[in-house]
Amino acid sequence: MADLQVDMLRRLLLAQRGGLPNRTSTPGLRRRNMSIFGYTVTATKRSPQPKAPLRERYPNGHVFARTFGYGLMAYISMHIFFDHFFTWRATWGPSMLPTLNASGTTVIISKYYRRGRGIEVGDMVSFKHPVQSEINAIKRVIGMPGDFVLRDTPDQGDGTMIQVPTGHCWLVGDNLPASRDSRIYGPVPLALIKGKVIALWNNWLEFPKSVQPAFQDVQDVQDEG
Repeated sequence: MADLQVDMLRRLLLAQRGGLPNRTSTPGLRRRNMSIFGYTVTATKRSPQPKAPLRERYPNGHVFARTFGYGLMAYISMHIFFDHFFTWRATWGPSMLPTLNASGTTVIISKYYRRGRGIEVGDMVSFKHPVQSEINAIKRVIGMPGDFVLRDTPDQGDGTMIQVPTGHCWLVGDNLPASRDSRIYGPVPLALIKGKVIALWNNWLEFPKSVQPAFQDVQDVQDEG
């Protein structure tokens, strides 16, 4: 114990006289002089080192940033595509039989025709239901503004004809007995039209061979009329 104290005093004396190497010359060290029992002691403290560049701290960071950027671009592109150009949806319900199956038919909808732009009699359109706004339905156009249409189902009612008002269209289902359409809720505003059905298919296993253009069904209806 005595030898340790002597050694400590010797080191303190050497430090006071400059006998010990100046450790402040070491990069990153700071020196501070203190007086202990009459002896001057040099205390050193390591300075904080500057942070390394982000590329060195996160060597894979650029990969993550690039992947995130590509994913964001893909999401924005898909959102624009499905919101302004085309979309697809599965149909259900018997109102459009036999053109569309009660379930399992997928349709492609062109957003170019939304709000009634370019819509003609005979087109199948997707629209927001005028009574149940949370539902999107698909019906066939049989009357445009200014056209006269039969208000009731053929061979039923009194055969009253009404004129489709401006800015509206008359929509019915191909399967009249099972369809709730303009015969019930009246003319539909063109502003509610979300798009036009341009193609459909009934079997995913045979895609794309089973894809059928929707206008072919329209032509069949016109020929039968």
